[in-house]
Amino acid sequence: LGAPRRLSAGLLTLAVPALAAALYLQLGTPDALDPNRMTASAEQARQTELAELVEGMAAQMKKQPNDVAGWTMLARSYASMGNFEDAANSYRHLISLDRDNPDLLVDFADVLAMSRGKTMQGEPEQLVQQALRIDPENVKALSLSGSTLFERGEYDGAIRQWKKILPLVPPDSETARNTIDSIGIAQQREAELKAP
Repeated sequence: LGAPRRLSAGLLTLAVPALAAALYLQLGTPDALDPNRMTASAEQARQTELAELVEGMAAQMKKQPNDVAGWTMLARSYASMGNFEDAANSYRHLISLDRDNPDLLVDFADVLAMSRGKTMQGEPEQLVQQALRIDPENVKALSLSGSTLFERGEYDGAIRQWKKILPLVPPDSETARNTIDSIGIAQQREAELKAP
């Protein structure tokens, strides 16, 4: 008699969780156990929290219109969230506070181009040129200047700008590798133009 009871207890121990799992899968929310959904949900919560923090920062910056560091953080936060229009507006305010900062000029040009369909033509290009007048060795300005020329089909000019970057960065850096790749693409395009 003892063995059948132990067997029944053992089967019951296995059956209850199995039954609970079956009922949960049928009636509950099984997708909640999906690791991809859990990750997506956590990411969405993180994005919501970040948006709330940035909104609070924006309200604070309106009270501190001359805080260059705060406005820089706000602009970069907007850009990291993909909110390029608000990032551009924040950089525009920053430039009114610090007109001769080539890094701010280039970052402004970058987000402004993103907010305008990823084109460097017009004001973004002017901002990059202004940054290069202040700092001719600004790597990001040289990169964007080359991209502007490439966008217009001026491949020789793009190559010249990008080649200026190589002595300014470590040879094994990602920037160097990307620049070399860009130069190669521009050289190929230039060769295609010259081919009969």
